[in-house]
Amino acid sequence: MESGIYADNCYNSTIEKNVILNSGIFISGPGANSNFTISDNLIINGDISVHDGSYNCVLLNNTLLNGGIGVAQGPGCKILDNYISSDGRGGIAFSESSSNIIDNNFITNASYGISMPFFSDSDITNNTIISNTVGIFIAHYSSGSLIKNNTISNNGIGISLDDFALVTDNRIELNKECGIYFDHSEEHEGSSSDSRIHNNLFNNTVNLFNSSRTENLESENPRYTPGSAVWNITKTPGTSITGGPYLGGNFWAKPDGTGFSQRCNDWDGDGIGDSIYTINTYDVDYLPLVSMSKTRQQVFPVANFSTNVSNGYVPLSVLFTDFSQNETSRVWDFDNDGVTDSIDKNPVHVYPVPGIYTVNLTVSNENGTSSRLYPVTASNRPQYTLTEYQITTNNSNQTMPSIYGDKIVFLDDRSGWNNIYMYDLSTSKEAQITTSESKKEYPAIFEDRIVWQEYSNNTNTRDKSDIHMYKSFYFKRNSGHQ
Repeated sequence: MESGIYADNCYNSTIEKNVILNSGIFISGPGANSNFTISDNLIINGDISVHDGSYNCVLLNNTLLNGGIGVAQGPGCKILDNYISSDGRGGIAFSESSSNIIDNNFITNASYGISMPFFSDSDITNNTIISNTVGIFIAHYSSGSLIKNNTISNNGIGISLDDFALVTDNRIELNKECGIYFDHSEEHEGSSSDSRIHNNLFNNTVNLFNSSRTENLESENPRYTPGSAVWNITKTPGTSITGGPYLGGNFWAKPDGTGFSQRCNDWDGDGIGDSIYTINTYDVDYLPLVSMSKTRQQVFPVANFSTNVSNGYVPLSVLFTDFSQNETSRVWDFDNDGVTDSIDKNPVHVYPVPGIYTVNLTVSNENGTSSRLYPVTASNRPQYTLTEYQITTNNSNQTMPSIYGDKIVFLDDRSGWNNIYMYDLSTSKEAQITTSESKKEYPAIFEDRIVWQEYSNNTNTRDKSDIHMYKSFYFKRNSGHQ
C-alpha cells in the first residue's frame, strides 16, 4: 500500500498487519479516549503520527524503516515493542503529551531516539537505543519522567536532560560526546539539577557534561540553584547493576579502563567504593559502585551490520558485514520468515525474486539476545520494447546517418548531389540543410550544431576539402548552408 492510512476522530479502531511504502499512518482527534490500536504494521519510508487529542492509543510491534513515531497532544499513549530505524529524523517524538509508556522499543539511526518536549510523568523503560545523534532528550518543561532499564549506547549523547527525571538501572555506554548532558539553564524553572540518578552503568570517555557556568553560582534567581543532581540513594540492600549486594550510586567506567569505579578500592566487599566520587564542582556520587569480578559481570550483545547494497535488480547479490558487539553466536534471516539462512559472520545472499525483504540479524551470548532489522529491495529489470521504423521512403540514396537526441542527419542524392538532410523524430518532419552543388561527406550532429566535410569543386568528385558547420538555431527550412 502506497497511499497510507488516515483516520480522523475515530473510536475503538484497530489498524494492523499492513505493509505501507512511501507513506504512513496518521491519526487525528477526537480529543478524548479513542481506544485506538496500531499494531504489527511494516512501514517503509513513512511515519506513524498521532496528534490533536487521540488519547490512550496503543502502538504495538510495528516496524518502521526510514521513519518514526510522533505523538502530539495525545496523553496516555503506550508505545511498545516497536522497531524503528530512522533516516536521521526523530525516532519516537512527543509534544505536549503526558503519562505515556514507552517500553521495549529498538531505536536506531535517528536524530533523537526518544524526545520529550513539553510533556511530563512518562515512563521510558526497557528500550534499546543505539547509533542516534541523541539517545533520549528530556526538554525544558518536561518534568517527572522515569528513565529505567534502558540500553543507551553508541549515540552522540546518551541522555540529554533539560528538566528533572528519575534515571535508574540504565546501561549508558560508548556514547561519543558524553553519557549524560545537563542544561542547568537559569531561565527555566525546571532543571536537570532536580534529577535523581542512581544504579546506572556509565562507560563513556566523558560520562557527564554539566553546562553550568561559574557565573551561575551567584545567581539572583531564588528558584534556581545551579548545584547538582542527586547521584545516589541511601545504601540499601539489593542487587546493583554490577551485581553487587547493595544499591547506592552509579558505576563510573571508561572504555580505556581508567574510570573511577574501575580503580576504586572496596576493602569490605560491599560493592560500594571506599571513596566518594567528585565528578565536577557541582556533582558528587557519595556511594559509587565498583567493579565486580569479571566472572560475575553481565555483558549484553548488541546487533549491528551493514550491506554493500540495499536495492537493485534481480538476481540481487548482497554482502552483509556483521559488526555486532559482545556476541558469541549469530543467526541471519534474510527474509525475516523465522528460518535460519546463515550463521556466517559476513555472508553473501542472492535474492532471485523481486520483493521488499526485511533482513533480521540476531546475535546472542549467555546474557541475552539482540536483533537488528534492515530492508533490502530487489526489483525486476526494466523491460524495453524495440521497434524498427523506416525514416526515409523516397527513391534516392540515403547514406552516412548520424544521430543526436531526436535529430538524425544524413546524405541524400535526390537532387543529383549529396546534400545534407535532417529528420526530427519528435515531429516526424524532414528538413534540407544544404543546397549547394558540391560533394559532401560524413555529416555529424551535436546539440545545435551540424558539421560535415565538403569539397570545393562542383564535379561531385574529391578534390580539396573543407569542414563546414551549420548551427540549427539559425536554421530556416530550405535555406542554404552557412
